[in-house]
Amino acid sequence: MFALFDEHEAILMPTPGFELLSHAIEMRSSIRCVFADTEHLKDQFASASIPELLAAFEDAINGALAQGLTVRAIFLCNPHNPLGRCYEPSVLRAIMAFCETRGLHLVVDEIYALSASEGRFHSTLTVSGTAATNVHVLYGPGKDWGLCGARLGCLITRNHELLRTLEQTARFTRASSLAEELLLSIFSDHEYTDSVHIPALRKRLSLARACVMQRLTELEIPFVEPHASFGIWIDLQRYLRFFCQNSSASREAQLARYLLSRGVLLMPSDVSSSQRHWFQSINPGLTMVEAFHTNDRGAFRLNYAVDAEMLRNGMDRFERALGELKVTHRPRAKRLSK
Repeated sequence: MFALFDEHEAILMPTPGFELLSHAIEMRSSIRCVFADTEHLKDQFASASIPELLAAFEDAINGALAQGLTVRAIFLCNPHNPLGRCYEPSVLRAIMAFCETRGLHLVVDEIYALSASEGRFHSTLTVSGTAATNVHVLYGPGKDWGLCGARLGCLITRNHELLRTLEQTARFTRASSLAEELLLSIFSDHEYTDSVHIPALRKRLSLARACVMQRLTELEIPFVEPHASFGIWIDLQRYLRFFCQNSSASREAQLARYLLSRGVLLMPSDVSSSQRHWFQSINPGLTMVEAFHTNDRGAFRLNYAVDAEMLRNGMDRFERALGELKVTHRPRAKRLSK
């Protein structure tokens, strides 16, 4: 991002969004993330929502300008994290036109591309207008190939000035030769990638999605139906009443802590900086997670990208934990104001 922005400029991201993305952008590039409130839209990924989606972008840009921030780009995750949805081609075209008109760059992270169900994902590279020099697509093997440790990624762009800049700066973050050879070997084996890995990945994820959605439906837990990625966005708001709001921990964090004590780790939407210590005790890699930049109280991301037996065991634990919660915790009475 530092190659596209001047210091302290801003990039726009729709909500909800994965906080580690915004954290990495802000810390590495010294730019600001501005968030467009798009959660109220019925389906921000569908063509019917284009006018409202672009209006939300416009409001966020104007709001940033009022604070002295200049928005230079829009950042999308397609497929989306944490909602697991894919943008329709018409929506991508509309956003590209919006960026072109306002002189903005469009950066699209497609790291979950191969996880999508057949026919759901449309790459930005396949949308007419991608030849524009302000459209940039990111991809890496960390998700679809399970190779986070390879520390490799790629940028696809027609902006030659940007490419020349990155050619000069990339030498400071070069990947190891071993990682390069590994990826070259895998991606060169088209029979394996096209006939084995990708079909198996999609089949396993589709079965896992179907399983977790069935269990959530049986538990009467609302969720956003995912088409891609590894997580499902669920609504546990009705369980927040078993916990009281206090200054040290949000009710979402208290619910997450309770579930953890029952062997279930879910990522809550609200984890403030004062609550990071208990995430650190679970996994140091989670210490930077504050939230998903959402106003949805009680929202959690449930990861279903595990083998079938582990998923069944996890959902069984989840069901037992929620059942025990109703027995062991009494709903907190609300204090009436005088």
